[in-house]
This record gives sequence, C-alpha cells and structure tokens, in this order.
Amino acid sequence: PPYTYIFTHAWDGDGFILAGEYGLGPGQRGTFIAKIDTNGEYLWHRVLHEPSEGSFRNVDLSVVPFGYIVSGASGAGEDTEGMIEYIDSNGEIKFFDHGSGGLYRWIIRHMIHSSGEIRAVQAIAHADYPNSSTPTFTYSLLRFYTLDTLNQELVIHGELMEDQDWLNGFPVKMIESNDGLVILGGFRKVIGSSEPFQSWIMKVNENYELEWYTELAYDPDCTSCSNQLYDIEQAPDGGYVMVGKFDDEVNDPYDKTWLVKVDACGDLVWQGCAPVGIEEQQNRPIVNVYPNPATEYITIESNGLQVIEIIELWDITGKLVMQTHFTEKMDIAFLQPGIYLLRLIKNNKPVFIKKIVVE
Repeated sequence: PPYTYIFTHAWDGDGFILAGEYGLGPGQRGTFIAKIDTNGEYLWHRVLHEPSEGSFRNVDLSVVPFGYIVSGASGAGEDTEGMIEYIDSNGEIKFFDHGSGGLYRWIIRHMIHSSGEIRAVQAIAHADYPNSSTPTFTYSLLRFYTLDTLNQELVIHGELMEDQDWLNGFPVKMIESNDGLVILGGFRKVIGSSEPFQSWIMKVNENYELEWYTELAYDPDCTSCSNQLYDIEQAPDGGYVMVGKFDDEVNDPYDKTWLVKVDACGDLVWQGCAPVGIEEQQNRPIVNVYPNPATEYITIESNGLQVIEIIELWDITGKLVMQTHFTEKMDIAFLQPGIYLLRLIKNNKPVFIKKIVVE
C-alpha cells in the first residue's frame, strides 16, 4: 500500500524483526511484522491487523522464546486505547489486551526485564475525568503490568501519579537500569497551559514505587516552549542520556534537537552543548592514560590518585573482563586485541571513563 512505516525492530538471532503499520489513509492503519536477514533481504511478513479493522500502531517490539511481543495502540482520537499482544513464531496472535479498566487509556509501552518478566506501563485517565469533560485532556496516572504469556494474562502491579497533578502525562520509553530497576521517560502537558509540554524521567523500584522523578525543560522560564523526549539510554557512568525536541511555539516554532543528560539520581548534568560547571570540573580527577593503543600494559597518571579505588575494563559487548584495585601500571597482555572501556571507580561510582585500544 502507499502508506507503510517501520516503527521499531529487534534482533532475532539470524536477522531482524521489523514492526510497523500500513494503510490507505487516516483512520485506517493495519499492523504487521516482517523479517529481513543480515544483508537486508526480505524473508517473510505477517499481517497482524488489517486497515479495515480500524487504526493500529506498533511502538515496541521484543523477541521472546517461541514468538514476539508487540505493544502500541489501537483506535484514533478519543477512542485510542493501548494494546499489547503476544504473537507466536508463525505470526498468529495468541494474546491481545488493551489494558485493564474502562477508563481512557493511552499507548502501552513494554520491555523484557533481565529477570525474564515482560513489564509494561500505560498512562490512564483518572476516574470521572476530574476538572475536565473529556478524557483526552485530563489528569492521568501510570499503571504498571507484567504480561503472563503462559496464562495469557496482563497482571496489574501498581500505579503512580495518583494525586491528580499530572496533566496528560504519558511514557515514551521504558528501560532497565543497571541495578535492575525501571527507568521511564516521557512528557506531559504543562498545567495552566493548553499547548506546551514538559519532559520527565523517573526511576521505579521493584515494588513499582517512585525512587526519584525529574522534570526537564530546555528553557524552564519559557511559558510558550514545548519540550518532548523520545529516547533514553543509560550511560556507562550510571547516568542517563535522552534525546528529543523543543520549540518556542510563539517566537520560533521550528523544532530543534534537544540532548539531555541526568546523573544516576536524576539530577541534570547538562543539556544541549553546554559544558559542565567549573566546580564540577575541578572535582574530577585529571587522568592521563598511555600508551593508547597499547599491547602489554597501560599507565594511569592522575592528580587525584587518592580518590580512585577500583579499575574496571569492559569489552565492546558490555562484559566485565577485569576488575582490580587501583594501580598506576596495569598489565593487559592477557587481553585479546580490540576496543575496551576503562572505568575508574570511587565509592562504587565511575569518576573517569576512557576508551582504550589493545593491539
């Protein structure tokens, strides 16, 4: 058809699974999954929903044993609902759910946790749409689920933002932090304004309770600016890097790219291309690592040797290959040639990170 879009993809062991939508026009969007090999050659596809069934959207895709998990939305306008489905390896839908409850509910996002659980989150309108006559513009909360594929059940585990101070908030990315907890990012309407969005990032513990929550705006004093995050990744130092857009809808409506970093506690480190503050720079050890590339050893010189406790080396697959107490001269002759990440640790937190090449 003339309208075919790929929204997400995942590695399937010997190729890539793609998830997207297709249709003939507004209000008629079907969904599909497809597979290509490592050379980009088409292998197969399966239609999940025909455009004649309504309007559907795929946003997240995961490969699981014996099939795939896809989440997104169905419907359009005031009839939009989240959806999550389990599809077997033959492309047959084995489970489909919009999320629990009769309230207005937005797109469902999901991820595969390291525990093997399929965890999902959905923004839902408060009951009776307080202070509003329509669920499309109202206070919202976050509901957390796990998907039980064996019993084909979406299990509710908890809710956040129940105090009705979160206007049209919804998540756009869900990832696992390096300590096994959940990081969410997204944006919400600014209370008292009909247009601009404020972005946010939060950390949720194993009991689905809020550990920290940070709101972000490129220009916090701008009442006509819209700030929207679209993606999050965890940085090697434990912080989080996010990318999105911002614009000033009154004075300069053109979209601009927005890059943001927060630390492991959600505090803003930098945004855009602004350098770190002078005080933060002075607190960082000045480290010189040489030779680089190296073959047998590397030397680590610093004006802050007393603050460094542990040295770590990670390979490009994310595997820890070496961990030792700090030493100025470190033997690396046992390592295979390649690229490694050197991390210097103090109080269980990285204070210096550098890429080194072993020849």
